[in-house]
Amino acid sequence: DMGYFYLPPGKWYTKANAEDLDRELTWALLKSLIAQGNLEYVFMDRSVQALLKQYALEQGEDPAWLATLFESPAKKDTLIRHAWGHITHFHVRFLDPAAERVGRTLDLRLKPRRGGSR
Repeated sequence: DMGYFYLPPGKWYTKANAEDLDRELTWALLKSLIAQGNLEYVFMDRSVQALLKQYALEQGEDPAWLATLFESPAKKDTLIRHAWGHITHFHVRFLDPAAERVGRTLDLRLKPRRGGSR
């Protein structure tokens, strides 16, 4: 879990909204996480997504790129997805190639074989 940046006199764990969310800093943090390349998902309240998307558009970000990031009624399989309870903070899930390899190995080892069981 990561906190949003708030405008002064911001208070931790406040419900983010148009009046208190520091969109510039929160977008910079989110964009830097995206740029490093190993994010699987970001869970964020859709109202905060809308504020950040609008800010990003105002900063000249590519609308087509933003459409791949932020959830919409027509597109749910985006990097940033709505999750209830994430109006005070957001959740970041990272990809871990080593963990994926271990998972695949365990899956093969633990999967029942045809004609027999383990």
